[in-house]
Amino acid sequence: NHHVYHLELLSKHGDVEVPSKVTLDKPTVRIGSLPYCEVHAKCKGVVKRDRMISQIHTIITVPVSLAEDFKITVLDNTSLWGTYVVNKSGGRKVPSKLTLGMQVLPGDLLCIGVVREGPLELDAKDAGRAACVYRVRCFDIENREI
Repeated sequence: NHHVYHLELLSKHGDVEVPSKVTLDKPTVRIGSLPYCEVHAKCKGVVKRDRMISQIHTIITVPVSLAEDFKITVLDNTSLWGTYVVNKSGGRKVPSKLTLGMQVLPGDLLCIGVVREGPLELDAKDAGRAACVYRVRCFDIENREI
């Protein structure tokens, strides 16, 4: 059985328009301000002025596999405002180095455009102030755990 993962928008800054749901059904999903990104962030106001969301800000790799144990990884594309993943362990900055991509699981929060040149670890409350915050979801897995 192949699980379909998606991102569910939890919050966003008033100066950005992003989709409320993003299906992770392609090998690579780019989040950024360029119109050809799979997740196009339409920026205006302070988000545009401060360049909180880069042209290609975050890259999500979704393995094309039917295996149960495949891993979805997130990579920050050397953005100024960073990408953070928040889970039970706290808020951690997503690396920019391809070989160090961060794995995400259902329930994790993906925070885009958080703090300019931010620290490696960040309080979940601070990470929640991002330009946009998505939750990683997979209904197949979540329903099985209930």
